Amino acid sequence: MSLKKRKSTAPDSSSESDYIAPAKVARKSKTSSGKHPVEISGYIAKLATPEYDVIQTFNCQFYNAARYPGFSERCTSCIEKQAVCGGCRFINLRVFKRVDGNVDYGDYAFRSNLDLPVKGGARVSEKKVSKRKKMEIPQTTRGTRSRPAPPTVIIDIEEEEATTDAGTSATCVNLTPAELKAEASYVLPLIAPTFAEQLRREQRHESDHLGPPTGYGLPGSPRPLIRILSLPETRSVCDTCSTSIYMGGYLCGCCGLELCLGCWEEWEVSEVRDGITFRSRDACSRRRRHIRDSMIFVTRASDGEISKLLERVERHIPSVEKQEKEAADAAIDTNSIRISQPFWPNDEGPKYLPTPKVHHSELTLRQFQALWRRGGIPLVLTGFTDRFKLPWDPQYFIRNHGKEPCFVHDCIDGTAMETTVAEFFCKFDDPACIVSHKLKDWPPSADFSTAFPKLFRDFESALPFPSYTARKGTLNLAAHFPEKYNAPDLGPKMYNAYPAPDFLPQFEDKIAQSHGIKGTTNLHLDLTDAMNIMLFSAGGTLAPASSTTAKAIPACGAIWDIFPPSASAGIRAYLNSSEYLASHPGTAAQDDPIHRQCYYLTETDLTTLSNEHGIWSHRIFQEPGEAVFVPAGCCHQVRNRKSCVKVAVDFLTPENVVVCKGLVEEARRMAGEFGRTKKGKEDVLQLWACLGFAWEFYDVEGKGMGGKVVDSGREILDGVEKSGENITMTELELKVGSAGETKLDNETHAEATEDGLRSEIIGDITPTRTEIVVTESVT
Repeated sequence: MSLKKRKSTAPDSSSESDYIAPAKVARKSKTSSGKHPVEISGYIAKLATPEYDVIQTFNCQFYNAARYPGFSERCTSCIEKQAVCGGCRFINLRVFKRVDGNVDYGDYAFRSNLDLPVKGGARVSEKKVSKRKKMEIPQTTRGTRSRPAPPTVIIDIEEEEATTDAGTSATCVNLTPAELKAEASYVLPLIAPTFAEQLRREQRHESDHLGPPTGYGLPGSPRPLIRILSLPETRSVCDTCSTSIYMGGYLCGCCGLELCLGCWEEWEVSEVRDGITFRSRDACSRRRRHIRDSMIFVTRASDGEISKLLERVERHIPSVEKQEKEAADAAIDTNSIRISQPFWPNDEGPKYLPTPKVHHSELTLRQFQALWRRGGIPLVLTGFTDRFKLPWDPQYFIRNHGKEPCFVHDCIDGTAMETTVAEFFCKFDDPACIVSHKLKDWPPSADFSTAFPKLFRDFESALPFPSYTARKGTLNLAAHFPEKYNAPDLGPKMYNAYPAPDFLPQFEDKIAQSHGIKGTTNLHLDLTDAMNIMLFSAGGTLAPASSTTAKAIPACGAIWDIFPPSASAGIRAYLNSSEYLASHPGTAAQDDPIHRQCYYLTETDLTTLSNEHGIWSHRIFQEPGEAVFVPAGCCHQVRNRKSCVKVAVDFLTPENVVVCKGLVEEARRMAGEFGRTKKGKEDVLQLWACLGFAWEFYDVEGKGMGGKVVDSGREILDGVEKSGENITMTELELKVGSAGETKLDNETHAEATEDGLRSEIIGDITPTRTEIVVTESVT
């Protein structure tokens, strides 16, 4: 088996058509250019029978024509010789036929690799399957892997600097059985409906290929099915849309291309279309077109595993009545949270939604969870400056990392340039600086805990709600990957940037204004929930009044605009409208202008959106020591008012898994229909693997005691947060209409603060959760 990024393979089927050489059935057509003939793939995928007893144990490149005559079909990874494509797709899966003692490399089939030894890269001589040595590593499956050690959760924070190794939390304890049961009663009902939906989809595909047609309506005839190992070092990714493959996928028997379940369901084979331009799913090796008959269904699930896991998951799906009651309770629990709401100097500008903003010590875990269950409401927590022990200022980075090379990007045109950390930070707090550069996603590839172990420990020890936000927090569903598995990298990462162009001293110059208003971070969507803490800000004192006072922008560190999930569709339509494109020369319509991260919405855009489309943003003025929480599904953008040092971390919460599912599907649909240059937004989250490992951690009773179900209650809230009593609702009611317009039923406002913010009580500031609904082709 190959290591690194191995493309997955597929399961079992009863069709064993005889192999027909491609030349005998090849039909030639013309490409759109009319110059090159294109063959239809003639290989009919089949399962190995006893006469197919010679296993491919080396990569395809090893089998040269001189030593192995007739060996012609090589996988795409071996043809392109690119590590990014993964290792050889056919090692230990493809078997050749032996005829009169000789191996016929032109006639092959596929088999499971569960009984084969995995020796990373070691050559093994070709032997009959019956003679193979048994597996030397324990067999594991995607849904039922055992975790080496129980995960931990931070329950206290030490005042002194942590002394633990990098990558571990400062003060951690294992959950007691009672704590585990309480968390399970909260988490499992939240994730069960979404997880069960995916498992049913996996089950439909597997069942359709196990025997006679099931009537599920999947395209194509039943395919041969094989079961393969899922190895810790590998992550299978769809070659068309870049989505992570959980259990099942489809493997081409000619080139090894792998499709996820979604791409298989959507694939309209080219030979039945009038158009003849190649689609990315159609392109096989040697200028051939894929057909469904060449595909094999590959699954990493053991026989019956999906059905058993689905049965356990379905027991925890809460009733509609229970979900409605919990939604009502969440609204009550958040009524006491203070809010801030900025206002434009006059009635002609944009309108903003109120945002919960409190000191971190004033918000209980119970209230945070209730706010997150409501969905789509950002949060600002203050008072974190004293929780950090290290300086996190330019001098610290110059002193400790100044000589390290790095790439910075120009916020005006996006160009990248190589420099050093010291050169970047030396002008960081200079108010006369006339460039807008950013050092984003730092470190770019290395793990933060490895590159900056002291900073990582300092960051983890200061986190609010560490059971959610810490790398090993149990309520962070991405934290349950077993050791050695290819877990998602959700940060933390640093975002260091100068003031945005319109806050530079020369912006009032006509040449500078011609560049327009640019963001430090353009409008985009993360695949998960996120938290961003500002640690330092400086400079920006010479910003022109036209960019600050005229727009009621205080001398803050950074300006955020965060939109409710319901606003995304309207924003996409606005950015792709002919009016917007005509007024912004050089722009073009995008398949997804938010996910492509191409635009920054100026105050003029925000005015149009709020006044003409009813779309309002949560505008936040972030200062050092403040943490901004962005719920999954909320598109957002950032513009630095000053030079800022910020650290961000992503985390997967049980409250928002349904939203994350929709975001993953949105990213998948961004893959280009034609060619191979336009990929989907890479699925770094591995949502279904996260849910699978989290389920195995929490569903102890269902796994070990016959599926006994714990009642979905709120023990975790009451047990952990003793001070989370409900507070009487205030008279203020903030209602948001379906278009996003905020209306005040009661003008009970506190006095405006000096920076123009008004402090209120959070009432019903958003509609009930807006879920991202994705229509699937398989029902």
